[in-house]
Amino acid sequence: MKYVLVTGAAGGVGRATTEALRLAGYGVVATDVLSAQQWRENFGEESNTPYFPADMSRADSTLALRSSVQSLGVELQGLALCAGIAHSQPLLETSLESWQQLHAVNSTGVFLVIREFAQLMIEQNPKDNTNARGIVTVSSNASHTPRAEFGAYGASKASASSVSLSFGLQLAQYGIRVNTV
Repeated sequence: MKYVLVTGAAGGVGRATTEALRLAGYGVVATDVLSAQQWRENFGEESNTPYFPADMSRADSTLALRSSVQSLGVELQGLALCAGIAHSQPLLETSLESWQQLHAVNSTGVFLVIREFAQLMIEQNPKDNTNARGIVTVSSNASHTPRAEFGAYGASKASASSVSLSFGLQLAQYGIRVNTV
């Protein structure tokens, strides 16, 4: 079975992606900031999906997630980076704390997850040049279309898009495609 790690699996795009992948026959490893107990309480039928709580904005949490996924003994075919947060406020009213939180989750999280799990995918199958593996980062059109109320959010998504494209250039040699939607 082909496995995909889905970040932000507890809500919105992440939950829909998890469901779509499962229906398409993929094995899903899910992660979000919910505790394992909260995951089971909220997603009864998905509780059979391996779930590991993690905060994508923290390197230690991402490393622990990698270790947990490795302990499953499954080969990852892909990543769906759906974790994200949004704050709606004009830049003149955006606090440094809000700016940093948006970038920590939406941009740093993408960097940390791709860095750790692309390395894992390469270690698991370094010679797979069939383009069968892929990474998808969920971004936003706010990354290239400025909005008065979403300046900080748009900047964080622009950073996520850019880092994903740069990883794509580096990972192509290993047959790992990186796309941003």
